[in-house]
Amino acid sequence: MKILAINRPLNEPVTISDRVDLLADSSIVLNRKPIFLPDEGEGFIGSIHPAVRICHVGRSISTKFASRYYDSFTLVLRVMPPVNAEVPDGSAIDISFDGALGVGDWTPVQSVEGSDVTFACDAITDPVTISYDALKINESVAMLSRYFTLKNGDIIIPSLSPLASFPLQIDTRLSGSVNSVQLLDFKIK
Repeated sequence: MKILAINRPLNEPVTISDRVDLLADSSIVLNRKPIFLPDEGEGFIGSIHPAVRICHVGRSISTKFASRYYDSFTLVLRVMPPVNAEVPDGSAIDISFDGALGVGDWTPVQSVEGSDVTFACDAITDPVTISYDALKINESVAMLSRYFTLKNGDIIIPSLSPLASFPLQIDTRLSGSVNSVQLLDFKIK
């Protein structure tokens, strides 16, 4: 299983010049399991991102047919460590350490496809609404499939521009929903 994240802003076109991060499968924490922050210090930041799950093997997929290759949508909680001068920005230690990605419950993509997606989370005050088209999921799947064989269970994060960012505090609970359906529920330890 691969976790591929495209480092591009929402609403921007998907291009080959966008940095693509490959996260380790050991960085995944499944929903309702606690996320343990490493002991390296305080100042961890959480950010929420949309993600889709690949359901068919594919390579060199055209944008027109990309929607056939994913079937589920969720939110992921990305844990970012405090700035550390010893660790280069974008290194695996910075983006892919154990427990760096909390994956929410999966919902059928049809429940969010083609509409505005409203995201709410207890860590932020106001809900965030974005257009489903702004996520550029089909374009992301098509671009990535030019360089990677996408397989069942792979997770694609089409934009590392967060829907929301906030400091993570130990002994707090974080939950989030899309269109009033709860997808995230994590205890931070």
